[in-house]
Amino acid sequence: TGEFNKKQLNAQLNEIRPAANGDILVSTEHDGLVVISKTGSIARYTHDPIYTNSIASDLTRRVISSPEGEVIVGSSAAGISSFNIYNKTAGYTGIFSDRQGNFYDSYMAKIGEDQNGVLWIGAAERVIKWDKKKNLVKFYYYFSEKTGQSHEVRSLCIDKSGRVWAGTLGNGVSVLSESNGQFKPVSVDTTLGPAFKSNVILDLFTASDGMIWVATMAGAYTIDPATLTANTHKKYPALQQLTGKRINAFLEDRDGRIWMASMNEGVYCYTKKTDQLSHFTKEMGLASGQ
Repeated sequence: TGEFNKKQLNAQLNEIRPAANGDILVSTEHDGLVVISKTGSIARYTHDPIYTNSIASDLTRRVISSPEGEVIVGSSAAGISSFNIYNKTAGYTGIFSDRQGNFYDSYMAKIGEDQNGVLWIGAAERVIKWDKKKNLVKFYYYFSEKTGQSHEVRSLCIDKSGRVWAGTLGNGVSVLSESNGQFKPVSVDTTLGPAFKSNVILDLFTASDGMIWVATMAGAYTIDPATLTANTHKKYPALQQLTGKRINAFLEDRDGRIWMASMNEGVYCYTKKTDQLSHFTKEMGLASGQ
């Protein structure tokens, strides 16, 4: 729970990630960043308008940690904050500039880190490349020739080859070519089912086997990054059970199982080796179906 105007709030948990030192990082909807230590103590980091080194906003959406202890926290509407888990010093980046007269100060939807420690950020109508060590920023603007519109990049991931994948609200999945700054759409056979037909991509995830998992408004499927083709549900029959269900996010455990958060149906767990899909609901003990 959190507090707002001296009233207790039930804090919605948006993302849970491990920190380099073993602590647990939790982004919340109204209660800033929560850090649970290995000993079980809980610390909250919230926004203080008169303290410039405080977290940017209490509405934290995404959190990611590097092996060196760097923690990046993305908010819904106030940029990102960064600190090191070992010394707890926070920093705030409210405006991104590419040093060419272009700026960005709006919300971020997804943050990924490549093998060089460079951060890639999905945002409104663009992907932001941020090299923290060199403090260099580059914008890759997303525009669809097919729709004649720009689209929000709601999700992104980085595949085993280092390519950046972008999932949009309204134009499906694309792969970024850094050399020319263009996004190449991934063609998906829409006759394969509702999940494949949906062009609203809510999450992208690179699994340990290299497959790209795609979450949509109507289910989930995978894409082979080597061929840029979607795997049909004939290959993974159990995933047909997700047809028509909104899938919001993915996470893989140490055993290679893929966990999926749904909008109102609880949590699903997929075991690829046996093609088994397990389902966990509020009635089974979850705090919520969302």
